[in-house]
Amino acid sequence: MEQNQKKEIAISTATVHENRYSIFQPTDRPKEKTVVINVNGGTIKIRGKLGQIHKDILEFIKHNHIKYGYTQDGRLAFLVDAYQLRKALAGGKGEYSYETFWRLLEDLIRTYIEIDTPNIKAAGSFLAHAVESKIEVPHSKTGKPRKLMRIEFSKLGTVLIEEDVKLFYDPIPITQLKHGISKAIVRHCLSHKNQPNGGWKIDTLLKAILGEDAKPQDIRKARYRIKQDAEKLKDCGIIIDIDNNRVFLAKTLDQ
Repeated sequence: MEQNQKKEIAISTATVHENRYSIFQPTDRPKEKTVVINVNGGTIKIRGKLGQIHKDILEFIKHNHIKYGYTQDGRLAFLVDAYQLRKALAGGKGEYSYETFWRLLEDLIRTYIEIDTPNIKAAGSFLAHAVESKIEVPHSKTGKPRKLMRIEFSKLGTVLIEEDVKLFYDPIPITQLKHGISKAIVRHCLSHKNQPNGGWKIDTLLKAILGEDAKPQDIRKARYRIKQDAEKLKDCGIIIDIDNNRVFLAKTLDQ
C-alpha cells in the first residue's frame, strides 16, 4: 500500500462517539434523512443514510484488516478481504449481495457528518475511497485467486480512530444478530466502561437509542425484537432480562 507511515497506533473496533450517539440508525434498513443530535456540550449532524449494517462494515474493516497504513495526506487506509467481509454481512449464510455491498460503501462515502463536541470537532464522511487492490489471495477451497480491497478513510474517519475513546471487541457476533435494534443496543452498552447499578432499564436504554419521543408502539416492537435476539446477544457480551426490564454487561471491557 502506498503510504506515508506514521507511528503505529492501536486500531480499535469502534469509538465512543460512533457507538454512544445515534450516528447510525438503529436498523439494518436506514432511511435517507438529516438528523441533529444534541450531546453533552455539543451537537452531531448527519445528512445521508447510515444504519447498523454500515456499522458492521466499518467494524469489520478495523478489526479484520490485513494491513493498514497512511495516505500521503495523512488518512488511514486499510487492506481488507471483501469476500470475508461479505460473508460476515451475510451472517454466516453464504455471501452478501455484491451490488448491495457496494451501495453500502457508497453510503459511507457520501453521508456527511458534522461533529462539534468538547472532545471531537470534525466534519466529513467516514470513508473517502474504496477500490480493488492489485493484491490477490487464493480461495481456501478452490485455489482461485481473488483481489483484495483498499479502503481509505476520510479525515473525519481517521480523526475518530486516532483521537476518540477506543473500544475493542469482536464485531462478528454482532453481525449474527437478526435485528438492527439489537446491534444498536450492544454497541451503546459496550461504549460504557461500567454499567449502572442494577443494569440499564430496557425502556430507558431504548429511548436513548430511538429518541425520547419514541412512540410506545416503537418501544414495544423494539422489546420484541431484542427478545428474539436474546440468546445471540449473550455472545456479544450483553444479557437481556426481559422479565425484570434490565440489560447487563456480561463483562466489563477496558477502554
